Amino acid sequence: MLDHGKASTAGDAPTTSFGDLTAWLAEALLSAYQGGLVQLHVGSRLVANKVREHPISSALARFQVKRSEYVTSQIHKLIKIDDPLSRRLVELLDGNHNEMAITHSLLEFVSTGQVELRENGALLTQPDQIEAAVKQRVPEVLKEFAREGLLVG
Repeated sequence: MLDHGKASTAGDAPTTSFGDLTAWLAEALLSAYQGGLVQLHVGSRLVANKVREHPISSALARFQVKRSEYVTSQIHKLIKIDDPLSRRLVELLDGNHNEMAITHSLLEFVSTGQVELRENGALLTQPDQIEAAVKQRVPEVLKEFAREGLLVG
């Protein structure tokens, strides 16, 4: 595979020398790194790419979301979270709550008037509408947090 890749990208004849392949691969990785296509790390990351039963965000993200609209993901990406419901959701991601408990806490958060919930610009006031909206948003936002590298695992 490497021989084919080298031959098709460089126009050279396939090389079978392990040293040549290693040097070519090192050069290709360095070029990809310099071009921003890959990130190189010396250790493994504690990032979850899917939502677990008891999702967790980093302690740093939970700290930052209480003080700012921006949090730092596990992949060192600055993420803006300006929606109060999503901000509260990050605070709840301490590993002690499953999706049902998170949803319940967010419903309490809305019902106590700490945040207004809107859908398509319209204020939701009916409890059944609020419950349906929160139940729909929680899994969507959790999946988005996983894609953004905000969940640890």
